[in-house]
Amino acid sequence: MAVFSYIEGFYNPLRRHSALGYRSPIVYEQDTASEAAKPDLLSQVP
Repeated sequence: MAVFSYIEGFYNPLRRHSALGYRSPIVYEQDTASEAAKPDLLSQVP
């Protein structure tokens, strides 16, 4: 449990990260999931 507390305290999933476009990891994950759920119209065969 101490390792989990250390990682959560160090990483902080609510803090904004520059590598993620200054979005929190939680928001980045939600945005990525919603983009992945959209159909890719260019790859569909008529």
